Amino acid sequence: VELCQEMQEKFGDSITAPLWQADTMEDYGPIIEYQEARLANPEFEASARRYAQWYLGCANFRSGANSEAIEWMAKCLESKGVRAHIEVRARSVMAMAYYESGEQAKARETLDRAVEVFAAEAPRPGVDDPGTSWQSWLICELLLNEAKRKIAGDGEEDDIASTQDDSVSEHR
Repeated sequence: VELCQEMQEKFGDSITAPLWQADTMEDYGPIIEYQEARLANPEFEASARRYAQWYLGCANFRSGANSEAIEWMAKCLESKGVRAHIEVRARSVMAMAYYESGEQAKARETLDRAVEVFAAEAPRPGVDDPGTSWQSWLICELLLNEAKRKIAGDGEEDDIASTQDDSVSEHR
């Protein structure tokens, strides 16, 4: 309970911000502890579990614990009813973790699937109304772009991007 209150005071309602703003690897420890405490609560909503699993996977990836990140993202993806934006986020981070672990083929395959889901499901600017999920899709796009830059390297980004639908690629 104290840890949850400390995290709430430090980061407010948004626990996502520290995933990009932490100054050192040690800064991720409280995020991991907070999310693990949430998951340990038997009354924690099942739908919110996916988000906690994603946060744990992302924090572990950012701290260099790639195998843990892959495990958490796999748990997130195993949940029933995973929303497309959570799938894209999880697969993007999982792809980067595979890449950092030296598993380039799995990284590429995982990233390609994230790109496919994004192309099929993301709201198209000027065409679809993103509603209240626009922030989630923005996070997806940021993570996908980061994963593409990391995995594609040496000018191969076009190979990954070519799996996207042309109408989606135009506004990215």
